[in-house]
Amino acid sequence: MGPPAETPSCLFCHRFLRLGVELDVGWTSKARLTLIAHHNHIRWYNPKLADFEWRKVPQTDEEALSMLDGSPYSPTCKDTYREWRNLGATITAALMRAGEAAKDEREDENEEDDNC
Repeated sequence: MGPPAETPSCLFCHRFLRLGVELDVGWTSKARLTLIAHHNHIRWYNPKLADFEWRKVPQTDEEALSMLDGSPYSPTCKDTYREWRNLGATITAALMRAGEAAKDEREDENEEDDNC
């Protein structure tokens, strides 16, 4: 699946919501919900593929955790996911952090192999 089409509103969302500006500009809740609904895909590092992919955002923690199964980094990924969720992160943010943890662990292993 390719990336969702980037529209001006999408670029706006990425630039401003990432900075937390949404809360300060006085948008109505309807406008906020529209922006949130606009982002139903995630580009993340999939530990099973050892590469980045676009994927529909899972709706539940169980779905997200199942996406982390099947790689040698699953324990690290799941721990990272749960840690971020416990801190109040969204499913999207926690899944991205879990993927980053797997990528970092993989890179560390490759670096160690290169030093041997």
